[in-house]
Amino acid sequence: MRRHLAFIVALLVLFSGTDAAEAATVIKVGGACTKAGLIQKSAGKSLVCAKKGAKLAWILISTPAVAKPAAPVAIPDPTPVVTPTPIAIETQAPTTPKTPAELSYLENVLGEPLFTVVGTPNDICQIATTQTNGSGVKQAVTLDDFGKYQFTLTKNGLGTSATVQAKCTKSGEALAVYEAPKTVVKTVSINNFPTAPTPGQVVKYQITGTVDDQCTQENTFPGSAKTTKTITLGKTGAIEATITIGNTTGLWQVGVICKLSGSKSVSAQVAYATVSANISGIPTTMAPGEKFSWTLRATPGDTCDISTTFPGQTPSTQTVTISSSGGISASVTLGSRTGTLIYAVSCAKSGSATAVASVASASAPAPTTPAPTTSSGSRRLTQVCISAGAGVPFETGCQTDSYPFWGLSFCAPRSTSGAWSLYISGTLIQVAKDSGLDSPSMCPDASKPLWITIGSMISSNTLIPQSFLYEVHWVYVSNSKPVTVVYPIRVSVS
Repeated sequence: MRRHLAFIVALLVLFSGTDAAEAATVIKVGGACTKAGLIQKSAGKSLVCAKKGAKLAWILISTPAVAKPAAPVAIPDPTPVVTPTPIAIETQAPTTPKTPAELSYLENVLGEPLFTVVGTPNDICQIATTQTNGSGVKQAVTLDDFGKYQFTLTKNGLGTSATVQAKCTKSGEALAVYEAPKTVVKTVSINNFPTAPTPGQVVKYQITGTVDDQCTQENTFPGSAKTTKTITLGKTGAIEATITIGNTTGLWQVGVICKLSGSKSVSAQVAYATVSANISGIPTTMAPGEKFSWTLRATPGDTCDISTTFPGQTPSTQTVTISSSGGISASVTLGSRTGTLIYAVSCAKSGSATAVASVASASAPAPTTPAPTTSSGSRRLTQVCISAGAGVPFETGCQTDSYPFWGLSFCAPRSTSGAWSLYISGTLIQVAKDSGLDSPSMCPDASKPLWITIGSMISSNTLIPQSFLYEVHWVYVSNSKPVTVVYPIRVSVS
């Protein structure tokens, strides 16, 4: 450093120049000078003209001590200062620090375990199982720019347990011990199974249980042999079954037997929806020898009794089974008799229905209004007979000297009694209502203290013995719903 300072001072002395007047004068330290900045040598010393106080004076320039060289060194002549050429500095790219490898896993939502290896960015790692009861795994992966890579391994390759190794070129080695999760066992169930399916219905129900469980499903349909198939509950532990029921009614059974989830069975009675009985096609008025067709509509598969009553012939009854279309038809040709033709239908499921026709000859005299009758009148009809099917809650039989009135009287319990009324058969024409009395004196049975009486008056223009068809309706409430029971009756006057 001192050598550099001495060299700089020498250069300043060399290039500073000397004023001519100053050169002719002998100078000394402290002597006056005329121009600041002038440098002169005197007695081997360098002086500079500088301001001292208010005056200019020669001041000695002190030079740093320079170590003496081992041998005399020739000092070269001063040379012009040259701008140095920039020196290229070679730089080395920073090296990426090595990150020790790490390997971990978690259970994936799809069921296959998800592994993550972390290490040096862009490192290459070999993945392999070192211990496993599965088929084994071996693959190579490359870490991304952040030193991370995720991958899944199959349960088949890992088995129930395995040691997975990640051996990386830069990051070293890492291990992860895999243990397959234990299966959560759920009891098998059958959901949304129909309680009252009908023939032809499309049914969807679900079977749920343990994930990936293997099950055997057995179906037994009415009129068909048992069918068996293997089902897998899959990743969700559930499967949906869609079945179209055939036209056969009866008991339908479904059973499921699973390896893990156990077994479950359900059943349902396949039956047609109930349809109220209705008989149609019978004209209300006909002539002897006339031909007609009637149709009975009722619940498919129902069993019905059809009773036919006609003056001059023994009442007949036939039992029919309603087809799957819900109907049955027949053709009839009348004989030569006249009178009231009655078709009464009673079905096991569909209830009752009645059709009445008046068969009369075209030459028959028109009915006339009878003259008033007395107890001794020769034209007075005196007997009214009531007939009905078995199981009616009232008494039937004949009532003498009651024409044109007739009635039904019976006792009923308070708890089951409802509204009783009388209708002309096959119509909505109500002709009478009950007149109930709480009369234990008239009803000796203490459990039936209500005296019920219903009746009507036969048309006064009836001059010859005839039959009339009525319906007794009983309406009561069961399970918060109204229920109507119909009792067809026949009233004959003579």
